[in-house]
Amino acid sequence: MGDPVPESMSVVVTTAKAQAKARRAGRNAELSTTLQLTCQVTGKPFAHDVRSDAGTLRDLWPRRLMLSCPHCGQVHGFQFRTVYVQAVVAGPRLPFEQISPVQV
Repeated sequence: MGDPVPESMSVVVTTAKAQAKARRAGRNAELSTTLQLTCQVTGKPFAHDVRSDAGTLRDLWPRRLMLSCPHCGQVHGFQFRTVYVQAVVAGPRLPFEQISPVQV
């Protein structure tokens, strides 16, 4: 074989498939869902944003989230899959002015 290529002259080859995967990963990093939670002491609501790309959801799905409460300062536990499904079913919460009328 020939002489090894010096590291400063090495070439990185990127396939179209790798480029598409990198674009999707960048786009997925922006996906998030706001979980609506309730303080177990005061009953006051608070929100927690969580990334909602496939990898993060897969990792968090069986877990219990332990979050510091902004109202009482204690740490509360929430089953991730329960609060995530509630957030998705509830849908985005938009100010009234941003809601478009439905055309029929």
